[in-house]
Amino acid sequence: MLAAWSGDIARVNSLLRDDATMATNNASHVPVVDSVDRNGSTALMLAAWHGNAACAQALLDAGADVNVADNLGLTAVMAASGFGYADRINTDDVVSGSDGGDEIALMRAAGFGDVARLSALLAAADDDGRRRASVDVVDQRGASVLVYAIAYGGLARVRALLVEGRASVDYVGAGNKRAMWLTPLMVAAAVGDASIVRALLAAGADVDAVGLNGATPLVTAARRGQ
Repeated sequence: MLAAWSGDIARVNSLLRDDATMATNNASHVPVVDSVDRNGSTALMLAAWHGNAACAQALLDAGADVNVADNLGLTAVMAASGFGYADRINTDDVVSGSDGGDEIALMRAAGFGDVARLSALLAAADDDGRRRASVDVVDQRGASVLVYAIAYGGLARVRALLVEGRASVDYVGAGNKRAMWLTPLMVAAAVGDASIVRALLAAGADVDAVGLNGATPLVTAARRGQ
């Protein structure tokens, strides 16, 4: 963990080689590449959040899971996708609390599609004028469509959801048992995208919101070194 956090690539590679040797010699050995600390963070998360690309790549090549969530509900892929590993994101069967189809398409468009596709989905309506896909849908971790746009999609998708989709700027996936009560602003603070933070603040995001772990957006940013 410390090696990944500090960017000690030589130590990371050495530990991964030792782990692979143990796995070869002992069929019951459990690989440590996805072991977690008390915060639920994996070595990949620590490397990714601290910008240690070489360590993150070594861990990914060793099979580290980018979709594991820590105790805050944040995943390594929120940072690791910036290293070119977006194809490893699991976007299948991630939506809970919906009937499927349109909401899954909306979530994928918010995180991984183009803005035109996202806008089309936001504009699509039933015969009675109701939007076909809810912007308040959440995935299995409690992450909303807006959180997907913040973590994976970028500023243009965030603006589309706020303006065209009228997404709730402080929506936290109410009622989802797995939600860790992180507001979109907390996620943006953790990711460290200042332009998205400014867009959320302009939309009225609550800077004083407190998560289940007692953290505010400012504390969340500090804990992630942003």
